[in-house]
Amino acid sequence: MRAIQLKRFGGPDVLDVVEMPKPLPEAGEVLIRVRAAGVNFFEVLMRGHRYAVTPDLPVILGVEAAGTVEELGQGVDASLTGTRVAAPLFASKRPFGGYAEYVTIDAKLAVPLPDILSFEDATALMVQGLTAFHLLRQSPPAGKSVLVTAAAGGVGSLLVQLAKRQGASTVIAVAGSRAKLDLALSLGADAAVDYSTSDWPARVREAAGGAGVDVVYD
Repeated sequence: MRAIQLKRFGGPDVLDVVEMPKPLPEAGEVLIRVRAAGVNFFEVLMRGHRYAVTPDLPVILGVEAAGTVEELGQGVDASLTGTRVAAPLFASKRPFGGYAEYVTIDAKLAVPLPDILSFEDATALMVQGLTAFHLLRQSPPAGKSVLVTAAAGGVGSLLVQLAKRQGASTVIAVAGSRAKLDLALSLGADAAVDYSTSDWPARVREAAGGAGVDVVYD
């Protein structure tokens, strides 16, 4: 199979396409033909040796993927063959490997996907989606004014949408460019503030009715 391997730290040019043996599913695992893999900002930092966690090299990055189950390990339900699934590799015993044509994961961790959900969207709901849901469960937004920082990013853009769906009275998005602010507004934010301006705290308070916000998702 083809995979994208990191052998040394640096810019995008250090990522090499290599041929590797296709992994075999162990007992209780499934082999997934990868159709989409997530590229997170922390992996960009990791590639440049600027992240808090440094992987042993060489490594195949990628902590989340989605695709179709092609092979089963011993003891796995035969009905899973051909199933569309998301693979939260970060939660498995092999937390990397998504930048490849195939990955293996514990069958119990593979998340079945409805037909209406694309592989690309399913992948985006792994790290970013779970993070957004965790924040909302820790600090429910219903009936409150909320501030979402980095509102055009992966987690932030999901927080804007979910906070509105969960009944936030006002969702204020903060980002650093006009294009990002417009994106947040298109996703349902009630107000958008450019944090590169010196008066942005005052503009946030104004958008919140003068009293500040109840919750900040940072």
